[in-house]
Amino acid sequence: MLRRLAACLLVAAPAFGCSADDPKEPIKIGLSASLSGFDDAWGMQIRDIVVATVDEINAVGGIDGAELELVIRDDGSEAAPAVVAVQALIDEGVVGIIGGFWSNQLEAVTPLVRDARIPLLSPSSTAPELIDMPADDGFVFRTAPNDDLQSLAMAFYLAEVAQPSSSSSIAIVHEDGSYGVGLAGALQEQWVDSRGRQLAGMIDFTADLDQAGATALWSRIAAANPSTIVMVSGGADANLLIRTWQGSGQLPGVKWFLSDAAKQTDLFGDATTELPATIEGVRGSAPTYPRTGIAFQTFVDVIRDRTGMDVSQEAYFPNTWDAVYLLAAGLVQQAQAGDSFGGAPLRDAIASVSRGGQIFHAGQWRNLVLALRAGGDVDYDGAAGPVDFDPDGETLSPYEVWEARRTTAWEFAQVEYMDAADLYGP
Repeated sequence: MLRRLAACLLVAAPAFGCSADDPKEPIKIGLSASLSGFDDAWGMQIRDIVVATVDEINAVGGIDGAELELVIRDDGSEAAPAVVAVQALIDEGVVGIIGGFWSNQLEAVTPLVRDARIPLLSPSSTAPELIDMPADDGFVFRTAPNDDLQSLAMAFYLAEVAQPSSSSSIAIVHEDGSYGVGLAGALQEQWVDSRGRQLAGMIDFTADLDQAGATALWSRIAAANPSTIVMVSGGADANLLIRTWQGSGQLPGVKWFLSDAAKQTDLFGDATTELPATIEGVRGSAPTYPRTGIAFQTFVDVIRDRTGMDVSQEAYFPNTWDAVYLLAAGLVQQAQAGDSFGGAPLRDAIASVSRGGQIFHAGQWRNLVLALRAGGDVDYDGAAGPVDFDPDGETLSPYEVWEARRTTAWEFAQVEYMDAADLYGP
């Protein structure tokens, strides 16, 4: 009761529907995150960001005076345990879910949330084919752009910007799940079909390499003799393969270009002991954000204050923050409409608050809520930039080329910025 009363004192009670004498049942929302498996370190950071974001929303009145109650399940970093996790969240009675962080996970859980009619927001699954396969009836949203756009950014940079040009001898090395196959296929189409360039090889592998697997994979790559290796994988596999290359003594001048999933500082290892200096300067692509904007800085400051983490470097952390706020804004709109929380009305409300109307960001949450309660039309613009969902639940964002640099820790410097409109063209 004291916690609720403190929250009520922070806001104008009549505007937010908050009363210590009229407590409301909490609204359950779910998080399916990788708390075990190969991506557990990143998944636990995701968990901490979502917990902090929910706490931030509850601290200023929650949803019409009702607190958000976060239910967390471990997705094991794989598709099969993600199905178990999401089904458990559905059984718990959550009205919306943050999850499906990997593309193979989103593909596996989409039929569950579609049939249960529970909106799911994925901050980082990017396989292009997930736009319509499997069918989701509009219940799946992605707060990050799909890899059709990343393939355009990669092809443009490697052909037009990189020095020396990588156009003569590229090998695309990709994991064999939905993410790797989707992005590698999109890049191959951009490189070969659209640009008329040749590939040295298209080489797949099963994710979560061990040393024997990395050695065998490197032998296949070396046989293709590329001048540039474009690796579509998570950071742990990129780390191991790069160290295997360094130990082999082969192709000493080869260039490495990594994908968005490898932009994780912890997976590059300890900057003083892990990847040797020869890898400093490796580049890659990832969605980027308006880093000098108020919305992004609000996100960075709040998460630092609540968790102590510096979240200014990693891909998809801002998209996770935005997913929680979009779900919350949709619930506020439902409350204003007098709907029961969840279902198709929540699906439609999430789409509505993402585009059109008066623009607000998370630092203006109280004003956004007041605008909705006054019957206004709002447009949430997030830490990752505008999140204007199209009818398929897709969004766009600019892309960057990042470069790995190390001092006492690994950092990612932005060396090229590419606007989505420029990549797609007129």
